[in-house]
Amino acid sequence: MDRPRTTRSARRRLPALLRFGLLGALLFAVFGADGPQARRVDLSSWSDEAVLLEAALARDLAARDPVARRRLVQNMRFAGGDLERDEAALVREAHELGMHRSDPVVRRRLVQRLRLEAAARARATPPSEEVLQAYLDRHAERFTEPARRQLLQVPFRDEPRARDALARLDPGSAEPLPSGDPLPMARALPSSSAEELGRQLGPAFARRAFSLPETRWSGPVRSPYGWHLVFVVSAEPERRSPLATVRAEVREALLAERADRAVAAEVARLRREGPW
Repeated sequence: MDRPRTTRSARRRLPALLRFGLLGALLFAVFGADGPQARRVDLSSWSDEAVLLEAALARDLAARDPVARRRLVQNMRFAGGDLERDEAALVREAHELGMHRSDPVVRRRLVQRLRLEAAARARATPPSEEVLQAYLDRHAERFTEPARRQLLQVPFRDEPRARDALARLDPGSAEPLPSGDPLPMARALPSSSAEELGRQLGPAFARRAFSLPETRWSGPVRSPYGWHLVFVVSAEPERRSPLATVRAEVREALLAERADRAVAAEVARLRREGPW
């Protein structure tokens, strides 16, 4: 009796597919043993990702989502699949090998897809001006413009020379500027917040500069570059931003919060009702 004949391409493909099947089983044992496949009654012990993954698989997204589908096809062809076979056949075979559950890229994509869908539903309704203003009122500290100061600064390499120069200045006049020592930055600094000034001359310098009186020479103030005489040209206090200037930022922050709540609510619903 003649033995069944196996094509050469099938013989080459079998070991690779077998390796993928074993790898899929191993990955599922690591990543999915305590997940939805166990069909536990108490879903409270599942991670959010496990709940969302099972819901995506129940909707057959591993076969319908273009990113997941393309990944499964690539896996099968990398494993030695017949290049002439159509994608549908390769996807079916990938499912038979459990790749839709074991492949980390597919898992991550399916979970992301459900998160994005829930978030998109929450972001679909634009907030009114009243809602935006109420959000700004509740989170005013996040949309407050910091205090700012505009300075003149004259650097010296050592403190005694700085003190000697200060003693010869008219305390309330910004002119003429003392000569000081060379420093690779402008003597007239633009209006800056404490954070911005700290990036230029150090946090300690910024803290001291923001405590100095306006329109008079003070110092010396230490920085990593030496000792500075400082003249506060103008000082703007911290002020709350009006909605007109921060509308885009407020809207995005509000919609992001809505999206986060929607994803959490969807996961909670799936935990109650089961994702299948």
